[in-house]
Amino acid sequence: MKKRIFFIILGLFLLIILVFLLLNFKINNNNMKEKNDAQVELPENKSTYTYGLGIFDKNLLGVFKYNETEDIEKYGLMDFDGNVVLDIEYDNIKEFSEGMAIIEKDGKYGYIDEKGNIVIDLEYDEAGKFVNGLAPVKKDGKCGYIDKNGNIAIDFQFDDVECFEDGLALVEKDGKYGYINEKGDIILDIKYDKGEILWYSDDIIVLENEDKYKLIDKYGNEKKEVQCDFVGFFAEDVVNVAKDRKWGYMDKEGNVIIDFEYDNAVDFSEGMAAVEKDGKWGYIDKEGNLVIDFEYDLAAFFENGLATVKKDEKCGCIDKEGNVVIDLKYDKCYEDFEDMFAVEKDGKCGYIDKEENVVIDLEYDYIGDFSEDMAVVSKDEKYGYINKQGDIVIDFQYDDAGDFNNGYANVVKNEQHIVIDKNGNYMYINQDGELIKEDKD
Repeated sequence: MKKRIFFIILGLFLLIILVFLLLNFKINNNNMKEKNDAQVELPENKSTYTYGLGIFDKNLLGVFKYNETEDIEKYGLMDFDGNVVLDIEYDNIKEFSEGMAIIEKDGKYGYIDEKGNIVIDLEYDEAGKFVNGLAPVKKDGKCGYIDKNGNIAIDFQFDDVECFEDGLALVEKDGKYGYINEKGDIILDIKYDKGEILWYSDDIIVLENEDKYKLIDKYGNEKKEVQCDFVGFFAEDVVNVAKDRKWGYMDKEGNVIIDFEYDNAVDFSEGMAAVEKDGKWGYIDKEGNLVIDFEYDLAAFFENGLATVKKDEKCGCIDKEGNVVIDLKYDKCYEDFEDMFAVEKDGKCGYIDKEENVVIDLEYDYIGDFSEDMAVVSKDEKYGYINKQGDIVIDFQYDDAGDFNNGYANVVKNEQHIVIDKNGNYMYINQDGELIKEDKD
């Protein structure tokens, strides 16, 4: 058990480092090419408002009502013409999944459709999102699944259930756990303690008992039992495993296909996996061939044929042949899309292309991903938006800002939640609960 804890901690530590390398990318800023000086004029304090506004879906706005302590108290929905489609009286409204959203009121749950109509009454004590037409719900102390018409699809017979994932769902009965399929058939007998079922990934259930691991596929077929210290998540039909503090790889049948010879190893991605030996990282293929030498201090997953690597405290990108595509001279480097890379150097960030030409100057403290050809940027603790040419489209005036979606974005100014379009025109809810639209001018 001590060995297992050691490898879990080691695996989590590696995952944190990789997530930091890939995702820890925030940026702020200064002047650019063109500037839009129009400012949204709002009251200076949120307390002058009763309501807040946000994008909920492409056809709906989310409206939330503050209480006296300025916490969100109730939720509702409104269309873009200001018509209330769901009264502002609900305790929670969750995001849509397969055209259905969970609503909560007075401890009961139901569902609405994309027009805001209540299609399944608020009669459940708990409710989960729809996956492949089925949603987990709880009523009178028992759990089961319903379809989109509210009909019972799998009887209320369990003490707890989870949403379906890749055709299977974890269920609990009398303190024991197992898996069922979407027909309600038991795939993994409901006889295991929760700690014995590690996870389900890439169509394989992983069970653990006293350093012995068993693999079961999504049809209930048992594979061979494996004795090792740790089994990770399957990816691309293989999984990283550890034994006696060394790492290797195993296939879905439980066969070791790459020997335990590495100090650390992560998931395969695009046919390559980063592995560590003697403090340095390189890459192997699925036959265990060393493709890229052990020379990096850190190495991330391949994505779109490129991987971020770190050496001597500087980051860059390499391709699958080990060729340096982006020189290792940046503090942080991330592939974005369309052959653009977000990079950070000396605390300032921007975008470069594959030839390392600066597309957007490295002058921001925060820069987000592009969404609908617009990216959030910040400067002096204020947020605005730029286009792919680096022009400032919406000036730095917001305390927080989100990505554009279907032509609109959620922003915060003077602690008030409002919605803007790509021209900087904005919408908010006044104290009477009415939708107000204002031009940026």
